[in-house]
Amino acid sequence: MKPDMATVNLVYMAAARTGGWVSFTTHLMHGLRAAGYTPRLFKLTKRTEPFMRSFGMGFEYQNVSITTAEYLAEQSVPMIVTCCWHTLADKLAPLVERGAHLVVHDPAEIKRAPVLAQVADTVRPGRLVVIRPVMLTHLPNALLVPHPYVRAPQLLRTAEMHAVSYARLDYDKHTEIVTGANELLPDDRKIDIYGSDFNRLYMYRVLDDRTPGWRSLYHGPMPRNDLWAGARLAARARRVVDMSVIANDGGGTQYTFLEAIDAGTPLIVHGKWLTGVPSYDVMAPYVHTASTATELAGLLTGPLPNPVGDPTELLIKHDAATVAKTILEAR
Repeated sequence: MKPDMATVNLVYMAAARTGGWVSFTTHLMHGLRAAGYTPRLFKLTKRTEPFMRSFGMGFEYQNVSITTAEYLAEQSVPMIVTCCWHTLADKLAPLVERGAHLVVHDPAEIKRAPVLAQVADTVRPGRLVVIRPVMLTHLPNALLVPHPYVRAPQLLRTAEMHAVSYARLDYDKHTEIVTGANELLPDDRKIDIYGSDFNRLYMYRVLDDRTPGWRSLYHGPMPRNDLWAGARLAARARRVVDMSVIANDGGGTQYTFLEAIDAGTPLIVHGKWLTGVPSYDVMAPYVHTASTATELAGLLTGPLPNPVGDPTELLIKHDAATVAKTILEAR
């Protein structure tokens, strides 16, 4: 593909094939298209390949070496590094020196790779991007934009499940609270569980040890080729549960949250997700909270009032085309 003035190069510096980085990159590419740009996606690897591979959700990418990525960054085409795994953080500097935008998603990325924070200090003004207000406490010179989100087409609400959790199974997602609540809930109020099972150690050491029967309600990983799989699951449930807690983070959105709101399904999050700082707690008007299995089971047993905020207004702020233009036009 020959680049033109409307081309935007995106560099995905990670191996993860599911999760928030993939969702961010894919929604951003949709937003770029809607804004009139042509996104081209690259993955940083050891060598440059002449062919394209499937990224999922209707997009393709090309594997490129750091030498090729540096060459691309020197061209008169905007570049956005949409994420960076800590093992590749030492490759970032030459890209941002050449003007690439850099997205930092949460404080864990900085903690795993201190060099990431050092590189962030060298990003040109307006080109360091964060996606939750609390992240400005870690990177105060960053540009804050909402998660880019494209609303799911033709959602059909069935509410056939009482509750669903579709975050990955992991320590920071506190799936053990979900499985613990299931042990307290009657059969007609249990939480159906979906999500990536890549952390087998957590599954064996925590879930199997604490709640041996949890797998009877686990339905496997989320499909890779449906960007709105989470929203479709949310539309099939009366409640969405997400017990995520990220150290020194919180208050804002995650894609599971946006998908639940898009589906019109009440959302229960971990009590520690809200920070207590109104300017950070974007999600406060839209969620109910629980911090233990007992609290979660209590919320799912009784009637849950509707959120007080207008979710449509929140989704408008996250419009992917608007976010894409904000990133590219910031200086």
